[in-house]
Amino acid sequence: MREDDVVILAQSIGKFLDDHVPEARAAKWREEGMVERAMWREAGEAGLLCLGMPREYGGVSGTRRSSTNN
Repeated sequence: MREDDVVILAQSIGKFLDDHVPEARAAKWREEGMVERAMWREAGEAGLLCLGMPREYGGVSGTRRSSTNN
């Protein structure tokens, strides 16, 4: 991914988390030791999952950089 793509992705993820993860929701996850299924569905609908998956399978053919913290 180009550097500007990484910045856009980071901003998109930040906005998604701001919009979908109030502190009470995050606290519940910490207490339960897992994120509830609804969150994964919301992230998928926002296009934030499987970023490294090839386009022919519905992904965006991202790089390792778009799929990890590295």
